[in-house]
Amino acid sequence: MRNAEAVGLIYRSLSSEERELMYTVKEKGKDFLDLIDQIGTSEELSVAKRRVEEAVMWAVKHISAAQS
Repeated sequence: MRNAEAVGLIYRSLSSEERELMYTVKEKGKDFLDLIDQIGTSEELSVAKRRVEEAVMWAVKHISAAQS
């Protein structure tokens, strides 16, 4: 069961509050990525963008995780 949860094979219905929170996390992540794009381009900014994407992914995973 734990491996199925780890790879996202187990789904549950999200409440409207959870869906709204997930949307907000993704929207804030997009806003930050847009800001980084305005700064310029560099290896450091590429790393920053990957980390933002990763942070959004982990936050969404937390919100949508199967409740035990």
